[in-house]
Amino acid sequence: MTTQVLYPIHITKERRKHIQLRCCPDFSIEVKAPFRVSEKVIMDFVDSKKQWIEKHMRLYKQSQHMIFPKPLVFGSTLYYLGHPYQLTLMTTSDHRVFLDEDRLVVCFSDVLIQDKLAPFLMDWYKDMAFSIFTERLAYWVDVMNVTVSDLKVKQFKARWGSCSLKKIISLNWILVKAPLDVIDYVIVHECCHLVHFDHSRQFWNLVNDYMPDYKEKKRWLKEYGVFLLQNH
Repeated sequence: MTTQVLYPIHITKERRKHIQLRCCPDFSIEVKAPFRVSEKVIMDFVDSKKQWIEKHMRLYKQSQHMIFPKPLVFGSTLYYLGHPYQLTLMTTSDHRVFLDEDRLVVCFSDVLIQDKLAPFLMDWYKDMAFSIFTERLAYWVDVMNVTVSDLKVKQFKARWGSCSLKKIISLNWILVKAPLDVIDYVIVHECCHLVHFDHSRQFWNLVNDYMPDYKEKKRWLKEYGVFLLQNH
């Protein structure tokens, strides 16, 4: 059986009513289908989505530069607050990370050992994320006149933040690689859940009140977020 779509296709059959298709950043296609649906019907469905698939794959090709480099080597491109930095590795006993113009400098004793270098760099990202998120959340809490009981910085696989009924806001540390205005959007989004614990029209109206251009930030996350989420 042949298809006009020139990407690897992975099919999973499960208890569901409709066929679902997803383009993946590794340039493969995931298809979930009901048990009763034949392979021919599935492949015909994939073919019918050819233009949609090509649109997404073109976007992925344009955005590959944001994927976290593996292995980490001198000159690798890393993102921080939406800006690209060239990785500079220095073998020193003084362990630290700092920004120097367009360079992200990592001073570490084992720069050639990936199993040690990568976690060290991730810890720096997480520390910076906590510091920046704390500052921006404090700003928006004051502007929006809401109450947050706690901030947690976590690693989520497929989301940027959450807000609990106990008024605990959790943010994905990987978000620190996005532009600051995108970080602000996620924080405003979660703070609005303190008022409307849903995604109703009232919720989005409130988001719009504090960030009229929120759709641009939301679009940025949709286009590039899938690549940032691979940065760990």
